[in-house]
Amino acid sequence: MKNRQALARWVLAALRRAGWAPAGLFGFYLIASLVFNAYPLYWWLDSATHFSGGAALSYFLLDLFDSADDVIGHIPRPIRMTLVFSCVGLAAICWEFYEFLSDYFFGTTMQWGLADTMSDLFFGLLGSAAFLVQQRLRGVFSRFGKRADASKREAR
Repeated sequence: MKNRQALARWVLAALRRAGWAPAGLFGFYLIASLVFNAYPLYWWLDSATHFSGGAALSYFLLDLFDSADDVIGHIPRPIRMTLVFSCVGLAAICWEFYEFLSDYFFGTTMQWGLADTMSDLFFGLLGSAAFLVQQRLRGVFSRFGKRADASKREAR
């Protein structure tokens, strides 16, 4: 029971620190699609949303795994980066299933074919990769900040 409580505190703390990014983007998606019907009007909005979603989810997951030392033990940085990228890929696949099932059962038009699905997956992973590269460069070139401190810890 104690381990479950520690795990719950760990996840809730990460949600408080970094959960705003994916939640805010999801709110933007809901408003843009349901209120303004913007996706058919702006061809680039779908790709931009998937790119931003990959980056926002990477932000949350990297914060989650960076604070994992007390709960699940130390995770080396290359494994953390790979884990974040893989989780974002899984989330992108699950989102595409959601779009397909919504189209199939409710008659929506969230998917515009196979090319759209592949583009969505590509831009989600590209957003994740761009964020992770930016974080890696920030950790290398920055003397300040949590990420730079974490990379110094790993060097020991």
